[in-house]
Amino acid sequence: MTWDGGHPGWTVVSADTQGLHVEQAGQPMIVGWQSIRAVEGDHADEVRPFLPDGETAWRALSRLNRGDAFGAEPLFESLFETYVGIPGPTSAAISEGLLRCRLRRDARAAALEAWLDLYANLSASPSRQAHWGVNSPAIDDESLLAPALPPLWFDGQAARAFADMPAPTSTAAAADEVAWAMRVLYRAAARQTAGYPVDPADLSRAVTLAARREGSDFVANMVMAQLGGEQARRDARLMLDRQRLAGGPRWRAVWATIAIGRSLLREDGASQRRRGVLELLSVHALNPDVSPYLTGLALADAALGCEGLGDDHAARVLTGELRNGFPTHPVLEWPALRELWGQGPGRLSTP
Repeated sequence: MTWDGGHPGWTVVSADTQGLHVEQAGQPMIVGWQSIRAVEGDHADEVRPFLPDGETAWRALSRLNRGDAFGAEPLFESLFETYVGIPGPTSAAISEGLLRCRLRRDARAAALEAWLDLYANLSASPSRQAHWGVNSPAIDDESLLAPALPPLWFDGQAARAFADMPAPTSTAAAADEVAWAMRVLYRAAARQTAGYPVDPADLSRAVTLAARREGSDFVANMVMAQLGGEQARRDARLMLDRQRLAGGPRWRAVWATIAIGRSLLREDGASQRRRGVLELLSVHALNPDVSPYLTGLALADAALGCEGLGDDHAARVLTGELRNGFPTHPVLEWPALRELWGQGPGRLSTP
């Protein structure tokens, strides 16, 4: 029996930590424990040990779907450590629910941990059930990326928290090498932002592996546009621009635009850096509603870019726009930005 009161016409085959293995119309399926309320008959004793966690997951999902992320998150947390890293539908439901809860309170580093586990899980799922029954508003169905979690950081608490996490081991790549690569890429971007060293061998391998899959290749180009050497940055910008021109969801265009803008700000030429500022400002001008978080981040980058070009007036105006339009944005705690408006030594002050 399922939690919605249904009695599906399944033939039960077996049970394990990830769910009930059944057949329906001759097709094998795995149904996560978050959907199963009870099983009667020959497999009842086999199923019984898995039902308590399934009930906890069901209660957590029910709360989350009612809008009670605050009440749901501790339930997901209580299950996550047990199920993390294990592919299957029950783990997918837990990490997806935890992802949504952490995004609700804007805990970005913690949300990334949940999403990366979900990404690895969905990447490893069998083709007959490609999404393990997960239909999530937090992830893009085609790329499995989380639109709210780009590899774009500023030097703050979230970047340092993620940068300080242990490096993923090479054995983690055995189940799904692209999932390992994604973790390396996000961590490298965080470490570079926080001023920590980045392992060039791991980064190079991750870029190569990420090229195998749509979505992960996009992330690799974004990271290399920000971290790579001069030629690597140029090549990555070219690829991002092509992907941006090819169309697709607006959030991808915003991701690409910020990565291109940031990349151009790293160049030596003033004309290239001015182009970088214009790229960043285009997010605020053309796509301000796609992601307020990224719009604020783009404004902060543009302000710092103007200050670096010696345009103090533009930097002051953009800083004021950011503070007035996004008064609770976490980027306002960025030390470089705080210095810019006079809360640190040797920078501008706003009237």
